[in-house]
Amino acid sequence: MIIKKNKKAILNVIRIKLKIIYYLKGEVEMNNIKIYEICDCDYVVTKLSKEDTREWYKKEYDTEEFSLDEMRECDLDNEKMLWESTSSELQNITFREAINKESEYRAFTVPFIIASTEY
Repeated sequence: MIIKKNKKAILNVIRIKLKIIYYLKGEVEMNNIKIYEICDCDYVVTKLSKEDTREWYKKEYDTEEFSLDEMRECDLDNEKMLWESTSSELQNITFREAINKESEYRAFTVPFIIASTEY
């Protein structure tokens, strides 16, 4: 029993240290963070399930009914988007890089659109 408690305590310390490292490196811990492409135009960062993300999107943007088939989970490391830097220069970066850049301003407590093909 003592060994199990010690093992649990050690794992918690490791998790905390990893969170500190992510914070110091300016990176977001990507546990459960996903990006869904919705209706071929919006890319939503979320920790919610696909179904819950669809419900959030419908409510937030007052959209018509759309199916889960119209949502696609994106690859954070292999799919890219345009990012406007502070010097107004456009960069082609991965979704993971964009999430890390956005983490400077956002706590990821609710889903949000990180990219869109519509202005």
